[in-house]
Amino acid sequence: MVTASMFILIGFIGLTVGAECLVRGAKSLALRLGISSLVIGLTVVAFATSAPELAVCVQAALGGSSDIAMGNIVGSNIANILLILGITALVFPISIEKSIVSREIPVMLCVTALLLYMIQDLMITKIDGGILFSGIVIYTGFSYWSSKNGKPNGNGEPKDVMPAWKASLLVLIGIVSLVYGADWFVNGAVIVATFFGVSERVIGLTLVAFGTSLPEVATAISAALKKECDIITGNIIGSNIFNILMILGISSLVQPIEVSTATRLMDAPIMAGVAIMLWPLAARTRVLGRGVGVFFLVLYGAYISYLFTAI
Repeated sequence: MVTASMFILIGFIGLTVGAECLVRGAKSLALRLGISSLVIGLTVVAFATSAPELAVCVQAALGGSSDIAMGNIVGSNIANILLILGITALVFPISIEKSIVSREIPVMLCVTALLLYMIQDLMITKIDGGILFSGIVIYTGFSYWSSKNGKPNGNGEPKDVMPAWKASLLVLIGIVSLVYGADWFVNGAVIVATFFGVSERVIGLTLVAFGTSLPEVATAISAALKKECDIITGNIIGSNIFNILMILGISSLVQPIEVSTATRLMDAPIMAGVAIMLWPLAARTRVLGRGVGVFFLVLYGAYISYLFTAI
């Protein structure tokens, strides 16, 4: 257990440092291209904060730990909405831009429905992976095209945006840290699961999902304190879309991922239910207040409690 704890601690540090570097570098590069803050959140920041999930899922798939890979994605998508939006709404009520309600959330729901269909045979094949990855290419291209043909970002480019070479270096450092951090983290999580008799599915849905969601937590809270609601909602919705299309797409292209019956019957439907629930809450007043934040956190606590009591 001492070894496992060290693995997890080093993995946490690697994932956190790597994600921070990647977020800062990627965001700076995007700002130099004149992309709006909402699209930055939906694409660049979402990709950067989803990088830990990518590193962990690829490592887990190659190591034969499909339950950790799948649990990581499903658990992260649930945590992104219930835990991260819940915490952020307590810090500062989140205003929702109209395009989030009319376009981005429906896209997230369609992507989630596609995943539910794909896992009915308890396998995400390389063909499925190709379809998912094609989806993220189309989505990213459309988001960038929309940003260049829509209203310009009124904030303009920050005067203190870092030089391109520095931003690129941070991106490189972030990628390296994420890859090695994911390796240590997954190894530690598997040891813990084996020692306590906890299934890899539950470890993936809880410990690994929370660990790889730390960048989203840090990004959302920081954006809330700065009252940058577009970054918050763009990051969360974008991350959920990226997790399914890009992370599962790439991971299953590297190695087909087996899906447990429990994931197909319970975890994935809960993920879909949480996504569906967000839509009317966001559309009703286009503000997620502190009451919604408390509601989300209570639901997340109940879900985690159920996972461990059902072992």
